[in-house]
Amino acid sequence: MNGKDVLEMASNVAVGFSALAVALLGFLGLNTWRKRTRFEVSRKMLGLAKKFCNEIQQSRYPWGHSGEADSRPRQEHETPEETAALDERYARLKRLQPAAETIKDLLQATWEAEAVLGQDLFEHTSAFIQVCNKIVMAIEERYMQSKGAEMSKDDFMETMTTIYGPVKPDDSVTTMLNTATDALQKALKRYI
Repeated sequence: MNGKDVLEMASNVAVGFSALAVALLGFLGLNTWRKRTRFEVSRKMLGLAKKFCNEIQQSRYPWGHSGEADSRPRQEHETPEETAALDERYARLKRLQPAAETIKDLLQATWEAEAVLGQDLFEHTSAFIQVCNKIVMAIEERYMQSKGAEMSKDDFMETMTTIYGPVKPDDSVTTMLNTATDALQKALKRYI
């Protein structure tokens, strides 16, 4: 073995180690990027979930503001009672619009998170949709109810609590929101 062979062998070993080092750095960089991406999509989902909870609670504030229903299209022969009910319905549904927009963003974030995390998260997002639907249904039931229909006292109180917020902090909407948020946090805990 002459000097040229030794030099060539040392060169090959150096190239091999260089390739190994580049592969290792690439692998470490990819893992760092994956962890960061998982963290970001998880953080985004939890942030949107908390934003949704806040918007829902704000929409349930019991007192209205003058002019909330001014943009509602009026019908010709509305009685004062019909006008009051339709105005309240309109204002309540309008207050839910920010939460409805956040639900769209939360669904988008869910799809992104499912792609990145490889985990089905729609069951957690659907709980937030159910909360929004429950409030909309309560509003429709309360303000679009036919004139002859009667509600039991318990149903009436549940409907009013759903629309206007809790008399006590453990109403069904607040419980649903807390349960959904806790379940989402548990599902994403290992990424944050």
